[in-house]
Amino acid sequence: MKTEDRSKNMVKAKSSQDGFTLLEVIISLGIIVVGLVGALALVNFTLNSSGTSSLKLIAANLAQEGIEVVRNSRDTSNNWTSWYNSISDGSYRASINLANYKWTMISDSTPHEEKLRFDSNTGLYFYEPSASGSLTLFSRAITITTGPAGEKQLISEVKWQERNRSHTLKVVSYLYNWK
Repeated sequence: MKTEDRSKNMVKAKSSQDGFTLLEVIISLGIIVVGLVGALALVNFTLNSSGTSSLKLIAANLAQEGIEVVRNSRDTSNNWTSWYNSISDGSYRASINLANYKWTMISDSTPHEEKLRFDSNTGLYFYEPSASGSLTLFSRAITITTGPAGEKQLISEVKWQERNRSHTLKVVSYLYNWK
């Protein structure tokens, strides 16, 4: 009889270790779900961040371009005094003429109301509403003020809206009479 008891005990011990219990399965599924949700949240964050970074890079380049347009108008002027007297304090819009690829600065009493257009063939951003090109998220305003030492302070500000959030990027520069 002892042999029979041993074999019954072995069968009972073996059957109690077979498979997973329902509790173990639920806990395992919970751990897997938490891991997947975390991974998906990380992927979503990465995709959103890369899109935002791309827009910030474009905005930074547009703002710097606004400063360069003003510098170019100064550098191509005959002398500092004539350029200085022709530029009054206020807001300006810098746009490129697509016919001759020359930059112009236009006084702008309502900055940031009009969006820049983008021509994918030339890679240029511009304000000409009659020209082809798709509207972008960006608007740019260049503000010029005269400082106490006679220098011109330039603020090139680019604004855009993304996912119902407003963004602004500013570049500040100073022009001095160095000629």
